[in-house]
Amino acid sequence: MSSRYAMFAEIAAGGMAAIHVGRQRGPAGFSRTVAIKRLHAQFAKDPDFVKMFLDEAHLAARIQHPNVVSPIDVVATHGELFLIMEYVQGESLSRLTSAAREARTRISLSVTRSILSNVLHGLHAAHEAKSERGEKLGIVHRDVSPQNVLVGVDGIARVLDFGIAKAAGRATTTREGQIKGKLAYMAPECFQVGEVDRRSDVYSSAVVLWETLTGERLFKGDTDSQTLARILADEVAPPSRISPEVSRELDAVVLRGLNRDPLKRFETAREMASAIEATGRLATATEVGEWVDRTAHAELADRAKVVAEIERAGDTGIRLGSSSPPRAMARSVPREMPTARLIAPESRRAGSATPQDAMSHARPPSWLRKPEARSLKASSERCFVALFSMDDGEYQELLRDEFLKTARGYGFPSRVFRADNDSEKQVAQIQDCLREPPDRRPTVIMVSPVRESPLLSTAYEAARLGVGWVSLLRSWDYVNDLRKEFSDLPIFSVVADQTEIGRMQGQQLLALLPRGGELVYIQGPIGTSSAVRRHAGLQEVLRGAAVNMFTLHSDWTREGGARAMLDWARVFQGRELPAFIVGAQNDLMAMGARDAIEELARERPRFSRESAFFCGCDGSPSYGQRLVTEGKLASTVIMPLCAGRAISEIASMLHGGPLPPATIELRPESFPNPHLLTRAPRNQIASTGIGLFESGEPREEARTDVSGTPKVSGPAKPSRRGP
Repeated sequence: MSSRYAMFAEIAAGGMAAIHVGRQRGPAGFSRTVAIKRLHAQFAKDPDFVKMFLDEAHLAARIQHPNVVSPIDVVATHGELFLIMEYVQGESLSRLTSAAREARTRISLSVTRSILSNVLHGLHAAHEAKSERGEKLGIVHRDVSPQNVLVGVDGIARVLDFGIAKAAGRATTTREGQIKGKLAYMAPECFQVGEVDRRSDVYSSAVVLWETLTGERLFKGDTDSQTLARILADEVAPPSRISPEVSRELDAVVLRGLNRDPLKRFETAREMASAIEATGRLATATEVGEWVDRTAHAELADRAKVVAEIERAGDTGIRLGSSSPPRAMARSVPREMPTARLIAPESRRAGSATPQDAMSHARPPSWLRKPEARSLKASSERCFVALFSMDDGEYQELLRDEFLKTARGYGFPSRVFRADNDSEKQVAQIQDCLREPPDRRPTVIMVSPVRESPLLSTAYEAARLGVGWVSLLRSWDYVNDLRKEFSDLPIFSVVADQTEIGRMQGQQLLALLPRGGELVYIQGPIGTSSAVRRHAGLQEVLRGAAVNMFTLHSDWTREGGARAMLDWARVFQGRELPAFIVGAQNDLMAMGARDAIEELARERPRFSRESAFFCGCDGSPSYGQRLVTEGKLASTVIMPLCAGRAISEIASMLHGGPLPPATIELRPESFPNPHLLTRAPRNQIASTGIGLFESGEPREEARTDVSGTPKVSGPAKPSRRGP
């Protein structure tokens, strides 16, 4: 059955899956274009991610409505999972609103009403969906946002991506300590103790409506913690204060949908849709389609060319279920598509680069005529290696030093480029190198990618020119594709086991919390694979422990950790702050949290003094160990440097050795060993000596019920299930 689908080049990617253009073929010459969602290989091995992916298919299949993107099929083959969906020629509301802002134009009220009415009717269909036995599924989308609204050139808006939807009674549920969804669009009850129901989607839709009417962001802060504080406490201005053309009636609809009390919102999405429709004229489907075409004309025209090329290519895509794994794909998408996306549930986060680097770039059309790529062994005797690193952090500095030292040891000319955490700059730097004459072009490019940028088309262009490609700290599906086509080049990844890093940190935290307690956990940027996998490893160890965990999000910097900690503390606004341990996904964030605690202690001298431990992670052998031995951190997880290993593999290949494996995984190291933390007296473990609960107030005690789920006595406060 699965061989009915042919998969072509990847044209978009997110944190959990990639999107490909595909073709469905049947008897008597039947064929049509489809979208194929391919779960990333590293997640296909994780049972929780597989369940989440399959839940999306099962739930969305029960929703039959023109305002919902429908799945067609699920294919499991060669250890991979694929979700086949209808292909819609259109653009996400996120990109459409961004284009309108760039053009300094507002979306008309009639178009806005029509789009949000469509969205709400689609959500109502999801909320009312029933099982095969006729029982209500209780679906809640939980991730309603402009990125998950697709507006087609047919003038119809559709809700997509039910990947984290909640349904009553389903096996896949939110883990303790985890909140799923885009933070700035989530309802307040998602962060507090209480049931999330359809009214949470109503709230998220009202946020989307407010932003579409005003052209501005409603709650988005510089950090996730600032965003959380705004959601919980900020006054919401009526849209008419920013856009005077908005009527009082429409203001009232928006503000009712945004009420922090779910009981005071619209009961159903359909009720809110009817209220919007009563405030004025809705644009016709033709009018909406024409607006979409005007706003995203270039992208849509490029995409139409892509689809036409794929249709002309006939049966050249990879068949799902064929005898060989679906790795090498037809190069059927023009490279001149930096913004072209399919249904594109964008994974862009605060501060990320606009085109997501080359994540949404497709591969060059030269797949029809394979170029003559020079092999590494046949290249000039000197091997010129270039490293493209992301920032000036301590780990990256040590990575660069190791790269230069190892290259000198092998006699390789080398050069380092710094992207300063700017993904567009990193892409431009690599492309500039590739434009150099062959005798000045690097033999091998090593990249420590900025954020989650796989640099897909750039890697293919390098391989096409005969340049090796090594990804440091990140592994990508495309590496296998390139290795299949360019088998004589060193193309591989050197990474640390991110899940094991999380497990090691979890063991350290358990050693410091032998009887349970409060844990503030600072996670890296939402959706980044390393942050997700470290969190999964941590949860694996903490599952069943009497640990109350509040999860914050930050960028990977010391300043980000400090901001997250300060914002979290200020959310309590004078209420009791429990004593706690801080665990952060890297040492810089842990040190930033420590800075914040010391600042809070200076601001609030009436706080009593108790031990507050700070546990880092992702440290280098010198930096992380120094922080622990100097007493600034209680523990860290050492992340081995990987540039030296990569150069050693290249040198071995130059001297006749075998091609390195696709992924070289280096094992992290716990420092100190968890059993030493368990046995050490508390006063010998690194500590600031600062506690954060008010003197004279009763401290809440964590206890555990028979299921192992932490329970908290005392007054209601934000849920420990962090953002």
